[in-house]
Amino acid sequence: MTSPASQILFLDIDGVLTNVQDGSSYLCGNPKTYGISEANFILLKKILQAHPQAKIVISSNWRRWEDPNPSWVYNGQTFYGALPKLRKRLSKKIIGDLTHERHLNKTEALELWFEDNEWLSKTSGKYVILDDDWREGYQAHPIFSKHLVFTDWRLGLVEDDAARAIEILR
Repeated sequence: MTSPASQILFLDIDGVLTNVQDGSSYLCGNPKTYGISEANFILLKKILQAHPQAKIVISSNWRRWEDPNPSWVYNGQTFYGALPKLRKRLSKKIIGDLTHERHLNKTEALELWFEDNEWLSKTSGKYVILDDDWREGYQAHPIFSKHLVFTDWRLGLVEDDAARAIEILR
């Protein structure tokens, strides 16, 4: 397969593009406001502007619940189309998703992605993993930990995270 990109961002959404402080997270108490934080989205765009050839692979668990119906429920919270809206805003940048087989954590799903996409080297390729969930196992992985920008789930992507992601992709 030919390379669709020289740089990849593996993008989690919840805890990366959401922000409790600005009201974009369901943790604020109003599930109808759950969505993408504009401040966090601007920082994602900053990374993409620094690396215009970079493409995105959605790694967020939100990909499990995407449906043509613009709303879905998780843990009693109803979400209104945040992932479809993000896909629309970044349509030219998104090239795929990690598999969402329920028995795999994201580290295992990422291993499979690299097996299926040999055009990007797992060891020497230019990619960054933006995620907030320690349960996914990225920090303990000998290779993925070097490509990880681990965000604070309450704030999501902040300026220092964006700067680190930009540097990892160099």
